[in-house]
Amino acid sequence: MRLHSYLKNNADLTKSELMKLFNEGKIKVDGEVTTLLYEVRGNEVITIDDKEIKELPKVYYLYNKPIGVTCTNSRNKISNLKDLNLPQRVFSLGRLDKDSHGLLILTNDGKLSDKLMNSKSHVEKEYIVKTKDVITDSFIDKMASGVVIDGVLTKKAKVKKLDNYTFDIILTEGRNRQIRKMTSVCQNYVTDLERIRIGKVDLDGLKLGEIKKVEIKDII
Repeated sequence: MRLHSYLKNNADLTKSELMKLFNEGKIKVDGEVTTLLYEVRGNEVITIDDKEIKELPKVYYLYNKPIGVTCTNSRNKISNLKDLNLPQRVFSLGRLDKDSHGLLILTNDGKLSDKLMNSKSHVEKEYIVKTKDVITDSFIDKMASGVVIDGVLTKKAKVKKLDNYTFDIILTEGRNRQIRKMTSVCQNYVTDLERIRIGKVDLDGLKLGEIKKVEIKDII
């Protein structure tokens, strides 16, 4: 983990706060000022203003995100992860845009993020999607076989029609607003998007806006 990520996770600092402290020479590793890109090994003494910043215990939560909540810790935006008032700073594994809802995994474990969200991991993410116009067989075929968005062909997906205006889709990649863009390319429009599963973890009765603490063994 890079030093800037370590400090954001364990000292709850914003990027601008980190840069200010760094430029003032207040951030040190083993008594020396170093780059924020320094790779933390785990046996160093990391300090801010000579106060040691120790690594916090790893935590894991499942969160059924409502529409309107943004997947950020920014203090400048209303209705985000900071407002959950969890005892430690966490980030989300696999973001959902503000207009979408459903399952998020919240953690301060960067290694788990690499394991689950790396494009090479092929972890499935499952969504229930409602559309403005009637879903045709050709629409399902196109979504499943892959479409070009932002100049790149999407990977093949598992897509199933649930009713005339609802389909289930399983992706193994997570590009920005991917399902909305794919649907638009296929000449339809998303009216509701809910993520119901990441890997082996699903909502399992978690109510909208509800948070549940879990163990890492429940996730991988």
